[in-house]
Amino acid sequence: MRLLNTLAGNINGSVYEFIRPDELKEFTMFEPDMDYTNDALQMVATVKALIKIHDSKIMDKFAGEMLAERLTYLFKQNLHDFCLENLDEKYMFSPNFIKWLKTPLNKTEPYNSYGNGILSRVIPIAFYSENMDELRILVSACCATTHNHTESIFTAIEFCKLIFNLRFTPKEKAKREINFYNVPEHYHRFEFTPRCKDSFPLILNQFYNSKSVTDSIKSAVAFGCDADTIAMCVAALSEAYYG
Repeated sequence: MRLLNTLAGNINGSVYEFIRPDELKEFTMFEPDMDYTNDALQMVATVKALIKIHDSKIMDKFAGEMLAERLTYLFKQNLHDFCLENLDEKYMFSPNFIKWLKTPLNKTEPYNSYGNGILSRVIPIAFYSENMDELRILVSACCATTHNHTESIFTAIEFCKLIFNLRFTPKEKAKREINFYNVPEHYHRFEFTPRCKDSFPLILNQFYNSKSVTDSIKSAVAFGCDADTIAMCVAALSEAYYG
């Protein structure tokens, strides 16, 4: 689980948050002022939690609600501690998330968010999971930390399922199977909102029409919306598909 291309999407979108590059897709990648954002930090927190989940063999020891509670706590603990440790305005955390971070860990509660940030946060789960049942359990537990809205949980699971399938489906079939999601042929900027359900079609559109990892990242950034998050999610699909 390298996630280097996924991180590249985040970094290259960092300076184009709701600003379209003057050169559109011809912008220069990895400029000195580009840096990772809160989405990358939250992704790393998920990786840290998955390492503990793997090492503790918790998935073999518990089931049902007891497993869900323990998984949610591990995701919450790592998310809270790691992001609080890196709390800085340059990473562009949302006000609600900052409030959650500043609450003591044992008093934090999910705040029913349906923002698209959960999509970038769950990406490592799609690369870690060995089957769909494991994927659904882990994604649901990860969402339960802050994004416990049903829209967030449903979209995050569908997004991770797609990444998972792209990892194992032959390339000649993979993109055709994406049509199951009714990929929009065109996606207009005025349609965008940072909600999960509104961001997902844009992510699908940018990946479906890409020719490579680099092309997918440049297209997502040039579109000019929530560039760091969208480009990161598009890059995750591309990393699973192109390698």
